[in-house]
Amino acid sequence: MARCRRQGPWLVLILGVVLAHAVFLAKVTPWVQGTGASHLPQERTSAPSLAWQLVSVPQPRASHPPQAVKDRPPAPQAEITPDEPTVAPDPATQAPAEAPEPPAPEASAPPDEQGTAEAAPTSPPATPLADPPAATADPFEADLQQQAPWPTAPPPSRHLNYTVMGHYSGFPLVASAFLQWDNQGDRYQAQAEISLLGFTATQKSRGLLGPQGLSPVRFSDKRRSEIAAHFNAEKQLITYSANTPDAPLRLLQQDQLSVFIQLAAWVAADPAHFGPGTRITVPVSSARGPDFWLFSVDGPEDLALADKRPLPTLKLHRVLQKETDTAGEVWLAPSLQYLPARIKLTDAKGNVVDQTVDP
Repeated sequence: MARCRRQGPWLVLILGVVLAHAVFLAKVTPWVQGTGASHLPQERTSAPSLAWQLVSVPQPRASHPPQAVKDRPPAPQAEITPDEPTVAPDPATQAPAEAPEPPAPEASAPPDEQGTAEAAPTSPPATPLADPPAATADPFEADLQQQAPWPTAPPPSRHLNYTVMGHYSGFPLVASAFLQWDNQGDRYQAQAEISLLGFTATQKSRGLLGPQGLSPVRFSDKRRSEIAAHFNAEKQLITYSANTPDAPLRLLQQDQLSVFIQLAAWVAADPAHFGPGTRITVPVSSARGPDFWLFSVDGPEDLALADKRPLPTLKLHRVLQKETDTAGEVWLAPSLQYLPARIKLTDAKGNVVDQTVDP
């Protein structure tokens, strides 16, 4: 008994420690296992909390570059109403909230060397429409524009007689000819005629005189019958009586007779301008169709007349552009106000007509 009395206090102490340890384990173990209840009052919720959404909603695997994910708007959040009592969902029974379907990633191109991604084209670029073929440039337009400002001094009225020499189809040719030039101030008339054994060929030109020189209105060529070209300044057209197509009326346009007077008007106004090698371009129309005549200045040359008296002249020649062109040479005499003192024509067949002014 005495022994029990001596050990009694220690037994009480040991039992107290064991009991206290048991109580501690009973309090702590449920919290460790996640099943314990708190002594504090809990707020009931009717929907998963924001924290629960972040944990329970499975995150979709990104299939696009980080840049696209960063720009995606956040998933919609459930609105929490604090005034309504809510109950926390049981993780064991509550199905995870379905995640909103992520927006379709935008098509992207692989990054370039600098690491920047470029959007891939959704369709091949449209092929630009080809420009319509440009109209063929007029090779003489620049010459005409440069010549349009040239001063002109149409010669006064004059009548000139000529002696014609040459050969045609192998036969010698001797005939007489004349040029009648009438300067009427703002208008003109010109006529050239050649006669050979009762056969007569006549060319006539009439038109206007202005700052640029001669502007033909009508040109006629008569041999057995007459054909004509009409120059319509209002419509900018040349029409022909020979059933040939109309032609555009060009700047400085001349006919086969007025062209020689126009050359005289240019040279008379500024003789120093027409040195050797000077080029002169003139659009010329016959009674059947248009053409271009190109002249080059050869330079001063004395012309021997029938009485052996030398006549100073300025010689020009026509620059041929095709094999069928008629070669032409003209001598303009200062003493005749630069009207032609001699005209020599040679066609593609070798026929020659050479007329020289009578002394």
